Amino acid sequence: MMTHLMKILLPTGVFIAVVTGALADEPPAWNEFEVWSSNRVYFAKVTVRDRGEGFSRCNWKYQLTVYKSGTTLTELWSCEYLYDGYAGGLLADDGTIFVYISFWYYEKHPVVTIYQNGQLKKQITGQEFKVERSKLQRTVSHDLWWDPSKGHQFIRTGETPLGLEINTIDSRRILIDLVSFEMRGS
Repeated sequence: MMTHLMKILLPTGVFIAVVTGALADEPPAWNEFEVWSSNRVYFAKVTVRDRGEGFSRCNWKYQLTVYKSGTTLTELWSCEYLYDGYAGGLLADDGTIFVYISFWYYEKHPVVTIYQNGQLKKQITGQEFKVERSKLQRTVSHDLWWDPSKGHQFIRTGETPLGLEINTIDSRRILIDLVSFEMRGS
């Protein structure tokens, strides 16, 4: 039989564990990973390029390689990948563009990195998204700047042949033209 004190402490302990786990930030894993295009024809693979002499995985060099799948695997392009240790990204359905969007807000550092056909084409800092500081969602050690419930996606419109739509935490929809890199918000 549980004592009265245990009946009180057990639910409280479970609540604290759940809340703490929900707010805790996962440290970067620095694992190799793959991202597939939505049409499942292309995939991007991030791998270790050079371990150097350091033991710290954050100091290693990483490679981004895009492939076309099919009866034979075809490498389309490859370049150095600026890795922050978190897996993820979006790959366009034609395999030409790979975009990484950081969960974490950094005012003066890149939160969006765009690669195209083997070249780093554009990095966009947090301040360029003009998210009000009071709207950023605080976690244990970082701020979230985009809305995970709405996320981000590639889109095509009449005036934008290929764009990247990002929904920010302050309920704005930002469209980045992936040709001109012009940003428009609503």
